[in-house]
Amino acid sequence: EQILTEAAPILDAADVTVHVQTVVQAPEPGAAPVAAARAYLDRIGERLRSTRCTVQLHLDEGAPSAKILERAVEVRAELILLSDHGGGGLGRWLLGSEAMKIVDLTPAAVYLHRASGAPPPQVAPPARADRILVPIDGNAESEDCFPEVEKLARLYGCSVDLLRVGLPLKWSLGTVIPTVGEGRQGMQEALEEAAGRLRERGVIVATVFRQGDPATEILAQAEESRARFMRPAPASMSAAQQSPMEV
Repeated sequence: EQILTEAAPILDAADVTVHVQTVVQAPEPGAAPVAAARAYLDRIGERLRSTRCTVQLHLDEGAPSAKILERAVEVRAELILLSDHGGGGLGRWLLGSEAMKIVDLTPAAVYLHRASGAPPPQVAPPARADRILVPIDGNAESEDCFPEVEKLARLYGCSVDLLRVGLPLKWSLGTVIPTVGEGRQGMQEALEEAAGRLRERGVIVATVFRQGDPATEILAQAEESRARFMRPAPASMSAAQQSPMEV
């Protein structure tokens, strides 16, 4: 339920219809009955009715990812909000697996929220800044997320760190050297041009160029920026698509 608090700016928009869905899988020993799921869904609905959005409730039975995708198509969803249940282990892994199925198959943007169900650390982590980290790879498709990034930036008052990661050149003997000369310059120029397209939308943008393994560099930049949201790497850099997620 923490996602309801995090998504408050979205939920409090008067022109938004929120479809709250609970999916009950095939009955198993120890599984919550449908009646309990309905009671839980009704409680969430009551909580949301204090906001300005229009609320509709849906209780479905079946495989979570399939039912979420079906409902998203039916209601023509523009944004799907997903959250894990906190903690870790198998539960979080299963949520990640289901979420990736949805990310891969839906045209809607997907917001993945990381719940804070684990015990608090002895030392508090650094506060997250109001920044969105957006990696791009130079292809036009990697900018398809810009409209959703603009919406998030406006709703949450965030600025954007636009990141481009240059892959090192590898010689046949295994020696790794950095990208230099026109290759690096061209990447940086393309990065600035992409930043200009976001700035035209009224978004405050800083550009960052890093070199190395994309996944490693993206995670490192997320920590340096203390980003509140991160758009996973483009398809050419990873299997993820264009869904914003909380970090």
